[in-house]
Amino acid sequence: ILGNGNGGYCRYTCGRCGAGEERTFELDPSPPAEEEPRRDDGDDRRGGGRRITPVDPRISCQCSEDGRSGRVDTGRKGCFKINMAEEAAGRYAGRAGGRVGEAIAGYWGGDASTYASYFAGLWSNVAQGWAREAYSGATTNICYVMDPSGCASATASERFPGAAWRSCD
Repeated sequence: ILGNGNGGYCRYTCGRCGAGEERTFELDPSPPAEEEPRRDDGDDRRGGGRRITPVDPRISCQCSEDGRSGRVDTGRKGCFKINMAEEAAGRYAGRAGGRVGEAIAGYWGGDASTYASYFAGLWSNVAQGWAREAYSGATTNICYVMDPSGCASATASERFPGAAWRSCD
C-alpha cells in the first residue's frame, strides 16, 4: 500500500487506503498521457477560493517550477539554498519578541499588535544575523513541492501556510 490513507494518493485514486484491509496496487511508472498537471480554472462552486484540480500523485513531490505550492505563491522557483539555523533562530526569536511586545503594551499601555510586531521583527532580525554568522555552514537546498497534500515526505511551511517543502539534497 502506498501512503497512510491521509495523503493525496488515496484521495485522488481509488480512495480505499486505510479501509482496514491491506491492499497492493501496481502502478504504471509513467503518468497517463491524457492527464494534465494541476490547473486553476477560476471556478469554485463552494465559494471562498478557486477550485484546483488534483495533481497526479506521482508528481506531487516534484519541485515547483513557477513558485506555487498548492494554492500558495511562494515566489521561490525550483531548488534554492537556505540556512536552517537562521530560519529557526528567526522564527523562535520572533515569537518571543512578539510576546515581549504584548507584555510591554499590557504594562505601559498602547496597541499590543503594534508593540508585538515591532519586537517580533527586531528580535527575529537580530537572531537571524547571529545565526547566519555563527552557523554559516548550516545550509541545505530545498524546494517547494507542487502538491503539499499529495506529498507525504514534504514538511509544511511556517512562512507560507498551505505550502510545503522538501530537501533537494
